[in-house]
Amino acid sequence: MPLPLLEHDWESGTIAPADWHSWGFPSPALASGGNAAGNHSLDPNGDSSYLSGLVSANTFTLSGGLQVSIDAYIESATQWSELSFGLARTSAITPYNVHLEHLATVNIDADTQGSGHKFYAKFVGDAGTEADWSAAPGSVFDAWHNYVFDFAADGSARVRVDGVAVFESSVNLYDYSVGEEFAVLLGGRSHGATVNLYDSIHVTQVPEPTTALLLAFGLAGLGARRFASS
Repeated sequence: MPLPLLEHDWESGTIAPADWHSWGFPSPALASGGNAAGNHSLDPNGDSSYLSGLVSANTFTLSGGLQVSIDAYIESATQWSELSFGLARTSAITPYNVHLEHLATVNIDADTQGSGHKFYAKFVGDAGTEADWSAAPGSVFDAWHNYVFDFAADGSARVRVDGVAVFESSVNLYDYSVGEEFAVLLGGRSHGATVNLYDSIHVTQVPEPTTALLLAFGLAGLGARRFASS
């Protein structure tokens, strides 16, 4: 059974400082109505000059079987429509260190400035950095989509969009024995009437197959001993 480590959807109507640290300017805010999911969704609220957002106050240990799931809504626009989210090495984030502290991230540039729309996946592991630029599929714009970071037992990681893998690293990129800690990072910026949103944040530890098998064998052995002694 997956073990939930973090579940958050802002339906309480507040951004609790005990759970999340705000960074950037303007400060992130909750949005209701419009494209919000449920009663409230998070608007990272960065303007045309800076990323703003939240980072989780609590940190978690990176390991095989970890999954970080984030729902996001990003509008296609002519300028300044961007989301940057994933795992950071610290819960002390500012607009100036946000791109330096990534452990694993997705950056979506949804405007048509410069070379146009971009979808950028980046993993910074113990064996180096792996990154990929690709044209963002049009389906990620102007609707809610689910983004999942998966970390495998072999030290590889991948990003899935609505269940479909869009980027995967090499094996042994991450060394789980070093006890890497991470915080959940939610950032973005927009301009004018554009509002980009986050919702339904889930951090889950899925037991490795060997762990599950050992547990099953252990329970089976315990049952057999109890049966034999009865």
